[in-house]
Amino acid sequence: MSQDCKKLVLHDKHASLGARFAPFAGFEMPMHYTGIKDEHACVREKVGIFDVSHMGAFYLEGADAVRAIDHIVSNDISSLPMGKAAYTVMCVEAGGIVDDLIVYKLADNKVLAIVNASRAAVDFEHMNKHLAGKVKLTNRSDDFVMLAVQGPSAEAVVNPLVVAELKDLVYYGAVETKLVSGVAVTVARTGYTGEDGFEILIPNAQASTFYDQLMEAGRAYGIQPIGLGARDTLRLEAKLPLYGHELSLDINPLEAGLHWVVKLGKEVPFVGQDALVDLKGAGLKRRLRGVIMRERGVLRPDYPLFAGAEQVGVLCSGGPSPTLGYSIGIAYIAIAHADDKDGVEVEIRGKRSPVELTTKPFYKRG
Repeated sequence: MSQDCKKLVLHDKHASLGARFAPFAGFEMPMHYTGIKDEHACVREKVGIFDVSHMGAFYLEGADAVRAIDHIVSNDISSLPMGKAAYTVMCVEAGGIVDDLIVYKLADNKVLAIVNASRAAVDFEHMNKHLAGKVKLTNRSDDFVMLAVQGPSAEAVVNPLVVAELKDLVYYGAVETKLVSGVAVTVARTGYTGEDGFEILIPNAQASTFYDQLMEAGRAYGIQPIGLGARDTLRLEAKLPLYGHELSLDINPLEAGLHWVVKLGKEVPFVGQDALVDLKGAGLKRRLRGVIMRERGVLRPDYPLFAGAEQVGVLCSGGPSPTLGYSIGIAYIAIAHADDKDGVEVEIRGKRSPVELTTKPFYKRG
């Protein structure tokens, strides 16, 4: 393991639980414990706990906090009710994506932004560059442990441990509350798995005890620790994008299918808005699509896609779906072929196999 990798606050706990580690975004992260397929099924059918403390946590505080973040991100944070979160993106002036993130409107003068670990330093610099008004931006990523409890039994596990009544917390709702032990925490009904669940920020000093409490509360529900390997297969089945794969500075949110988080008419113009207006008017050249291969074989990133002799796309992500039993992927497809019902093939080691394109998630709970 590289000596340059940071260790999570709960590293030793994960090691004691049998974690196998690998470098990811500058951290030594648990990849799996009992195995990816087993952990994947646990989250789909029961409940699992992830340590996602590698994610960045930025606070914007001050009288202009909401207006300031609205200038930086594409979604309309000003129109959010208090205690709600929004998935959104930050763009450069040319329209490319700096990062995707979740913004939590905790108060009129307090906003929390959770960003990708691999982009945290870039994101903080980008936010500082475009910050305006009476607002202070603080990077508090090292102050908290972030745990994600995900799966059908997530509410039953977390609810007894917190003061807030979680059945009243709507999807993408967020609340600053306390544990029954008195420790201040932030709880959000968000996740990256396609299942119900919660992401919880807790101060470092109290994190180990809380992790143990979650494991004990979840024992009756079959809770297991879950690594990043299963987190990736879960997000792929839900067709959720990953920065560096489906999103990058060379990709704009419109072609990424994120038009629903791009509010071109909101009150506060955002960085990259003018470019996106122009790109929308000119027409998109490619669209993001799901790819299904029912024949034997495994879709992998960078595999090319063809319609006849013409290469029409390339896979950004891919792998076997533990839930569905066949291989799935995500790719950008040339606009002329983005809605093709058949005739698209993937090339794997010189051999072509037919695939299906879809605009829908591969898996949807319920």
